[in-house]
Amino acid sequence: MGHKITNKNMKRVLEVARDGKVSTTTVGWTPNVKDEEYTKYKEEEKQRKLDQEEKHEMFKQHRMPWFCPECNSVMNKRLDNKFWRIHNKCMGCVIKEETHMRATGQYDLYEKEKMVLNAISNLKDYKIQFELALEQTNTETFVHESGEVEKWKTIGTLDHLKENIKKDIIKIDESLEQLQSDLEDIIKQKT
Repeated sequence: MGHKITNKNMKRVLEVARDGKVSTTTVGWTPNVKDEEYTKYKEEEKQRKLDQEEKHEMFKQHRMPWFCPECNSVMNKRLDNKFWRIHNKCMGCVIKEETHMRATGQYDLYEKEKMVLNAISNLKDYKIQFELALEQTNTETFVHESGEVEKWKTIGTLDHLKENIKKDIIKIDESLEQLQSDLEDIIKQKT
């Protein structure tokens, strides 16, 4: 079941043999420069490329480089990625820095500072969650993604629940203020 030779094919073969030119036929849509849809498509494509380049540049600063900026060693160890995200240097540099702090007696303050900063970060997250919960306690209904509405029964009144959440937010604010003052004391002690 070979290729069937037609007069059209024979003419093309003879033209190629005689002139050396191959005539091609385009099938489908050919862009017309005056076509509004085509120009609109090209503009959108340019905008997509610009957006993609902008996102690339934005995320470039968050990517781990191949070499540590402190010691210029290759960051290919398993924990280098974690240490890069936290300290912006390789694991080896952090270990050397912490060992030096232990030798000079500064590690206890460093450790306290890290723990207080972590506690502050956690309390801020909790505060955001409590504020969202306070906003969502306006009604006793919950709407699912599918659009299904679910009625909830609460023990007590919504006002009582809102008051408890507000009290918790106040306690979180007080704890944040205390931790901020502790952090300032630690920073004063370090200097």
